This record gives sequence, C-alpha cells and structure tokens, in this order.
Amino acid sequence: MSEILDTLMLSLSAERDAAGLIRLDPAIITDATARMDELTEQARLGNHLVMDELDALTDMFGTLANFRRQKIASSIGRGRPPNMLPAEAAYLDGLATLTATLEDAWGLRA
Repeated sequence: MSEILDTLMLSLSAERDAAGLIRLDPAIITDATARMDELTEQARLGNHLVMDELDALTDMFGTLANFRRQKIASSIGRGRPPNMLPAEAAYLDGLATLTATLEDAWGLRA
C-alpha cells in the first residue's frame, strides 16, 4: 500500500471517530489529488495495473471529503468549527449565506 493510501486511511479513521473536524494537513489533499492525477494518466495510457490503487484513493478521499462536508454543514447556526481548512471555511460561509437567503424567503428569520 502506498504512503498516501496509509495517510488517507489514518485520516479517514480519525475523522470518522471524531465528533468535530480533525486537524487535517493540507498536504494530504495536495498529495492525494496529485497521485490520483498520475494514476489516471497511467490508466489512460493503458496501464490497468494502477486501477486498484486509483479506486482505493478515490474512494477514501471522497469518503473523507464527505465526512468533513457533513460536519461543516451541520455546524450552520452553531458557529465555526475548529480545524477547518480555508476552502472549507469558504464552503461554510457560502452555505450560511444560502441558508439565510432561504430562511428569509420562507419568513423563518426574525
């Protein structure tokens, strides 16, 4: 198993077990996406031996992102969770704005 897969697996396990967001090193995202790009290119060129690693990376990375996205979305109206990455903070700000717009349209906000 590659080092990136090991790191993602540990991060995914920690994120799953934590009530809030874990402190996630942004390099994990950069390294995982770079490796997925490399493997995708190799697969495109006909190297199908990379498919297991690519599938595992894609699955773990997507699951980690979904856990974090759900935790962030559930924090709307409860304050900013610690340990957010800058892109996650922007995501939360956007969700909060959209939620306020919808609540205003429905007359739910005072």
